[in-house]
Amino acid sequence: RTFFDLGDAEALELRFRRRIDITPEEYLHVLEKKAAIVEGYAQIGAILGGGSKKELENLGKYGKALGILIMLRDDLIDIIDIEEARHRIERESLPLPIIYALQNPKTKSVIAPYLLKRTITKKDAKLIVQSTHEAGGTRRCQELMQRLAKEAYTYLKEVKYNKADLELLIRAVISL
Repeated sequence: RTFFDLGDAEALELRFRRRIDITPEEYLHVLEKKAAIVEGYAQIGAILGGGSKKELENLGKYGKALGILIMLRDDLIDIIDIEEARHRIERESLPLPIIYALQNPKTKSVIAPYLLKRTITKKDAKLIVQSTHEAGGTRRCQELMQRLAKEAYTYLKEVKYNKADLELLIRAVISL
């Protein structure tokens, strides 16, 4: 199932290129599918470590949350680095902070013409990133990450071993 979800997510994500009408829910659905690989790794770790059925289930949920957090962190980094922002806009799907900003009609009217250009200049990327930040796209992404981190911590409550290390992974991912 993990490999199917990952392949399905990659195919779905291809449909997002050069589109500005993607909803945050559609984007997060793809991230959940992509995170299935981390979920699978965590479950394999639970099996190899002799974990209980409950630990297997909780570590799987932890892995999925951690996988999503890692991808959201990448999205934030991609709009901090102007060159990476240009690359994402021109050749990949938009990062979640920009998708959030596009939900605001006023912001969408400002940045949509730039997002649809074939070639994004450094100046264009700076305007898009600044508008995204002003519209709260970055803040909303960070808030989502905080909620996911809290959720991931709850899955570790019944885990016997390496809990501190797994908590450290979450803290490392959400600190920018």
